[in-house]
Amino acid sequence: MNPQVGTSPPACVNQDTDLSGRPIYPALFITDITHPNEASLAGDWQFGGTPYSPDAVFGTWKAAAKTVDMTRTPSVVTVTPDPDPAQNHWNLGSGADPVPPGLTDQGYGAEARWDTSHLPITSGHTYRLYFMIHDGDQNKSGGDVGQGCSTIMTQPNCDAPPPQCVLGYPNTSGPFRCLGGANDGLTCVQGSTTGCPGGACLQRTNTIFNEPECLAAFSPNTASSGDTIKVWYSDEHALTLGVSSVVIKTSTGTSPPTPCPDSVSPLPSDPGSALHPHVGCQALTGDFAGTDPLGRPMWPALFITDITHPNEDSKACDWQMGPSFPSPECDGKTGIPPSAVFGTWKAAVRTVDKTKVPPLVTITPGIDPAKNNWDLDGGDAAPAGLPNQGYGAEARWSVQELITAGVLIPGHIYRIQFMVHDGDQNKTGGDVGENCGLVTIGGPGGCNVTVTPPEPPQSSFHEVTGTQATP
Repeated sequence: MNPQVGTSPPACVNQDTDLSGRPIYPALFITDITHPNEASLAGDWQFGGTPYSPDAVFGTWKAAAKTVDMTRTPSVVTVTPDPDPAQNHWNLGSGADPVPPGLTDQGYGAEARWDTSHLPITSGHTYRLYFMIHDGDQNKSGGDVGQGCSTIMTQPNCDAPPPQCVLGYPNTSGPFRCLGGANDGLTCVQGSTTGCPGGACLQRTNTIFNEPECLAAFSPNTASSGDTIKVWYSDEHALTLGVSSVVIKTSTGTSPPTPCPDSVSPLPSDPGSALHPHVGCQALTGDFAGTDPLGRPMWPALFITDITHPNEDSKACDWQMGPSFPSPECDGKTGIPPSAVFGTWKAAVRTVDKTKVPPLVTITPGIDPAKNNWDLDGGDAAPAGLPNQGYGAEARWSVQELITAGVLIPGHIYRIQFMVHDGDQNKTGGDVGENCGLVTIGGPGGCNVTVTPPEPPQSSFHEVTGTQATP
């Protein structure tokens, strides 16, 4: 443990480097590539990065003598390794990590290990790790050197998931916006009587969510491309999956129900399930919005905010910050419908009464199907201990689909806000459950060792071999 690797005073002819200035010892170089620095190579050796020697080494190794012939101009450096010990054939000794399967046995094997607690890394960041090792003969021009790199994410740690998410509402810090009328969705001044003709000036951050218990649970805290983000719903009425049609009432009469551009997927059986369900009207503003009287999506909706460092406190894409969300930060990240739904559900009709100022919006859910009592028809089992109120459902979002759409980026941390509506809508403003979680998306991609601009002269790497193992 803590092997001695020689002396390395800076800018000294005795430093333990080869003729190109590369460390003779197994060396690690670190670059913080947390967003927005994903493409940075600043910590690599080629750009003057700091080398870190290993905290432990296993297997076989030896020392070398470095000769600096200063009778020549420029000085000539040679490295002469000591004699080899006996071959160990991947026998790395007690305490070593298992060798990844499929590696070639060339006679000598070793493992170098770095303790992350001794490295300059910060929780919640993503890093490029650049490795360099020298072989034991040094018989090629410039030195026999192998290089490689990988990317790692220091958070999440599955044993220490992200902290609990705090909704932080209601409060008085959010914007006032018009609800209804010609300026629906635009910002307005509190108390103004002219900024929202035909509408009302409201502050979303003061909106009450009066049915929190219907959003019974959600999961997970960490997710990779094959996982799903999910919420479980429980209530004495079936989940409202969306608005199927809209009725407009004016001074000249009431229109018949006008179907939404997109239907609401019917319940195929009781209980049932649907992949990529249709959720009816999906506009967030206007007469044909699929929203409740306060502008919240009637379908199970997901709002996603990237809170990767240094944006840990951001709520930019929460529903309360809309409906005019910042672009491109929130593009595609607001009001996302589920990729699958399980259990029981039904549709609703939205009525907009324009004889009132501001227009009065009411939601009339359909008739409940038979109770399913947490039978989710192939969905994920509800977490233990959730109450059974008669109707249960699971809404699920595919992480891979969100990555493919550019909504989620592997290695980033997100604030996930959930919203569901129950099936009676008998409370002022709509019966809505809301909660949030912090989710880290694992699995940053592979690493490319190509260096741009080109490497310094006399810096060829002759022994670029190896396999990247899972950190």
